[in-house]
Amino acid sequence: MAGKITILIADDHELVREGMRMLLSREADFELVGEAADGIAAMHLAQKLNPQILVLDLGLPLLDGIEVARGLRQAGNASHILALTARTDSASVHTALACGMAGYVPKSEDSRELIVAIRALAIGRRYLSPAIVHLLEPEFGLQPVALTPREGEILKYVAEGLSSKEIAARLGISTATVQKHRENLGRKLGTRNAAEMAAYAMSRGIGQ
Repeated sequence: MAGKITILIADDHELVREGMRMLLSREADFELVGEAADGIAAMHLAQKLNPQILVLDLGLPLLDGIEVARGLRQAGNASHILALTARTDSASVHTALACGMAGYVPKSEDSRELIVAIRALAIGRRYLSPAIVHLLEPEFGLQPVALTPREGEILKYVAEGLSSKEIAARLGISTATVQKHRENLGRKLGTRNAAEMAAYAMSRGIGQ
């Protein structure tokens, strides 16, 4: 399949890698190209494979995730780096983003959050999870994607679990018009379905 998003995962826990492997395999346009269990292996594979996305734990042995990110940036590697970590302290988040990581998802988040984050990075956006977004948006320029008032309404209803037909009835517009707005939202947000759109909305406090 052409146009797949290539992904390298780096985590020192086999169970975590196995879980990510299963999760990513469900997405038809994702291609897992490699796995690493330590920082040195992550650095080597990222330079060798040049994946679009590197999902990187910060607490790797031999070379931690921060040093991996710094090293790859210094080497000119173009992979978009997504931190997937148990660390949610402000210092870790600031350091990760300052050294070139494009996204940050705590391991405590729902698994769909990882999918949404990967898709966001793949289209050149940054992504922060709900646990940290409110702390860092102003500083790192991570303002929400610009939506029209109508798109905002529809996103809220999608997050609440309403179907296109139900949304159309609420807003007094046709189902086809709702579908068109949802297609536009998907392009803007980098989401592929209602579950991912709802996850994005929840990460911004919409529909809660």
